[in-house]
Amino acid sequence: DRDIAFVACKWRGPRAPSPVLLGSNGPADSLRDSATQIFDHPDVRDWQLEGIIEVLAWRDCVGLLPTGAGKSFIFQVAGMVLPGRTIVIDPLVALMEDQVRSLQSYGIDRVADISSQTTARGQLAATLDQVASGDALFVFIAPERLQQQHFRHAMRQPAQSTPINPAVVDEPHSLSDWGAAF
Repeated sequence: DRDIAFVACKWRGPRAPSPVLLGSNGPADSLRDSATQIFDHPDVRDWQLEGIIEVLAWRDCVGLLPTGAGKSFIFQVAGMVLPGRTIVIDPLVALMEDQVRSLQSYGIDRVADISSQTTARGQLAATLDQVASGDALFVFIAPERLQQQHFRHAMRQPAQSTPINPAVVDEPHSLSDWGAAF
């Protein structure tokens, strides 16, 4: 038995028109081409493509797949194609850091992670400035940050000028498993 994990994508705010994606054989080929060009990912699985299309069609979705099956790839591709920034609520600092490193390895350096480690390194103010300026395309946030009023206020300001598309809860089963610990 393999562990099963999932990711949930939720849209917030007004819906924008779906992006027009044109390829030699329609949107599916364009998405495959984009994924290959951006992420050097030659083999996009059909179910990944379906997930990406759901997100790009502005539909809330849940991906329930085995651990290591490529769920993050779905919101990463969608985040690169859609305007604005992608917010990822991630309960595990190690996973958050791994995803940041992974994006950076593909040359996507406009990422920010906000966790207790960010504060411990003395980088919270600089990271919040990066988010406020709109520089971060992907913002990974530890769930406990959402309980802090000053943090919610700091995140509200950049959301006024740059859309959040999509908002993702990665490993949401951890939130229900750990519950009040967050």
